[in-house]
Amino acid sequence: MTCNGGFEACCAGEVAALGGKPAGQGKGFVLAEGPYQFMYVLNRFGRTFDRVFIEMTSANVASEDVVSELLAGCDLGLLGHVSSVTLGADEFVSRIRPRWITQLSSILPRKFGSEGKIRMVRGRSDVSLSLSVDGQRVSLYADTTGESLNFREYRVYNHPSSIRPTLAASLAILAKPQGGVLYDPFCGGGTILIEAALMSSANPTHFRRGYKYQRFVDFDPKVENLARPAKAAIPGFETIMGTDINGVHLKGCRKNLMAARLPDVVVALGDSTKTVLTKKADVIVTNPPYGVKGAKLNRVSLLNSRFLENLPNTLKEGGRAVVLTSDFESFKRLLKAKVFRLEDVARTLHGHLWVEGIAFSLIAS
Repeated sequence: MTCNGGFEACCAGEVAALGGKPAGQGKGFVLAEGPYQFMYVLNRFGRTFDRVFIEMTSANVASEDVVSELLAGCDLGLLGHVSSVTLGADEFVSRIRPRWITQLSSILPRKFGSEGKIRMVRGRSDVSLSLSVDGQRVSLYADTTGESLNFREYRVYNHPSSIRPTLAASLAILAKPQGGVLYDPFCGGGTILIEAALMSSANPTHFRRGYKYQRFVDFDPKVENLARPAKAAIPGFETIMGTDINGVHLKGCRKNLMAARLPDVVVALGDSTKTVLTKKADVIVTNPPYGVKGAKLNRVSLLNSRFLENLPNTLKEGGRAVVLTSDFESFKRLLKAKVFRLEDVARTLHGHLWVEGIAFSLIAS
């Protein structure tokens, strides 16, 4: 699976909950083992990753003829009728072994069919293959997904500073919730609320879409329909709620909640620096304004400070919070000066900014 770089542990945690066995990870990807039909579960129920690849074949990187060894152990006919092919590669192959790409690009058209009828293309294609090296093995993977799993049909309203849904789901896992009340004080378009609600109930990620694996020769729609995750990636919640200071965004949030079929999620106007909850949250997961679009850079630190000052009014003692911010060094200094304990940190590139998901807890008095 390909995922948000820096949040591989969250992706691996979701894979394990869904029923797979994490088998390693690298920058922006997680390896997993499982039965062939687990591919259906990953694509239909996974929320923290963008694409699912299956290993077609592998070879030793020290082999005299890596490309021939790869193709000898691979039945590309299983990928179904093909008229165009895309071939990608990881950083090691692209920089150190580019000849493997050149050799495969010249051979693959003949492997899939008569020469001249199969096109090697960039962008969309019937089949997407990728070369990747892990230790002493180089593997040829086939994309089973197609359009990125990051796309969500429920997003009928797009917040101008919206968070990637796969990253929102990763933050929910980073929070390590144990049920109870989940609260997002900067709910914006509602992505974090929706991802947490749907993930905790093990609902399918998409309502309607196709997948590349449905073109494969051995695709079985009955098996696909019966494939289910072992359990939800996070426990269910008693209450899921959010507030936002902007009425326009809150109206858009409600539209997204209805599109996601989540009428029970409660949202209301509220200032995160002043809100007092009668029933405090067990876990807070949020994405405050940051960067050029979300807030002026010289105001981010002030907002974070005021937010943390008010947090004991919204989070239970011993409760856990996860905040995504580009002002992460300043935010962590604020935590040390207040009644919080830093628990975990994950850094990734979100758009053009480096951000950190910072997990911390409110120290009981």
